[in-house]
Amino acid sequence: MVTQRYTPLGDSYTRAGPEPHIADITRIGLHAGLGSSFGVLERWPEAVDQLTTAVAICRATGNTALESRQLLNLGNALLSAGRPAEARAAFARCVSLGVHADPRSVAGARGLLARLDAP
Repeated sequence: MVTQRYTPLGDSYTRAGPEPHIADITRIGLHAGLGSSFGVLERWPEAVDQLTTAVAICRATGNTALESRQLLNLGNALLSAGRPAEARAAFARCVSLGVHADPRSVAGARGLLARLDAP
């Protein structure tokens, strides 16, 4: 029986009751996978929505490594959706996560920020 659920509150989530860590990882994977699938179909609004949810769950659960990966994915989807300012914010957030972020994601976000900032 699932005793925890996420209730959307803007871009954050609240918890109600105990549940194993694996359920959080599963939710992140579900939303990330849906976001990726919508991206392949070039359905950018849906891709951005699913990836935003994945990032929010990462942030709510304190999973910085996964959050950095999902922020990079979100930024790329936002770029493809023609939303460079929001993409820049996602990449900047990824870079700002610190030592617990995924180093490859941070390097990728830095590279994309440099391209966005180039004249």
